[in-house]
Amino acid sequence: MAIDFNSTKTALSSVLGSPYYETDACILFCGDTLAMQQKIKQRMFDAIITSPPYNIGKEYENVKPLQNYIDWSEQWIADASTLLMRNGALLLNLGYVSMEGQGHAIPIPYLLWDKIPLYLNQEIVWNYSAGVACKNYLSPRNEKILWYVIDLF
Repeated sequence: MAIDFNSTKTALSSVLGSPYYETDACILFCGDTLAMQQKIKQRMFDAIITSPPYNIGKEYENVKPLQNYIDWSEQWIADASTLLMRNGALLLNLGYVSMEGQGHAIPIPYLLWDKIPLYLNQEIVWNYSAGVACKNYLSPRNEKILWYVIDLF
């Protein structure tokens, strides 16, 4: 059953308040994702495309110990998964992390891929020319996007 945009907008506004931004084809809400997701009680999204904070020390992040970050990611992704329509998809984009004694540039999605309650359909590699400048190793010039679906077919 498809939900039209105006119905979705009305339903979301009734539980989340006024949108932060909106057009005739888009609405954005600004807030804590865990708190907002828990207010939504129905499957209403065809796709969730997300690039959450990477936990690498940017000015807008509260850096957590790596395991806490993974646990937090598992929680919000599990909650988000319950909001997808039956034919829905989740696209998860994350950067890299260093793990003492294990590796320098480990793609964060590799730490999460098997903890997500959806079917991993495919890894998408986003290549770009600009990025982190590195002195002692090659600069990563790509990020991984994991494409999950509820049902394969």
